[in-house]
Amino acid sequence: MARPVRLPPEHPSDYGVAMTTRVRKLIGTILLLAMVAVYALIATAVAGVVLPESSKLAELAFYAMAGLAWVLPAGLLIRWMHR
Repeated sequence: MARPVRLPPEHPSDYGVAMTTRVRKLIGTILLLAMVAVYALIATAVAGVVLPESSKLAELAFYAMAGLAWVLPAGLLIRWMHR
């Protein structure tokens, strides 16, 4: 006798227990805080190596880019948290 073919679930929650919004926000908050802390340390280290001999304009450009570069990954993480 042939076994019936079982199709994969159409929605991730059909696999079993889905992650609740509360748990997703807790995980996202912890990851966001860790990401910002690590990013700040890396940006500071790069600035210490690259900027000592640079002009004021180069410093301004670096700090402007470094100050905005974390926004995209943080935005993606926040979007995931609110899904």
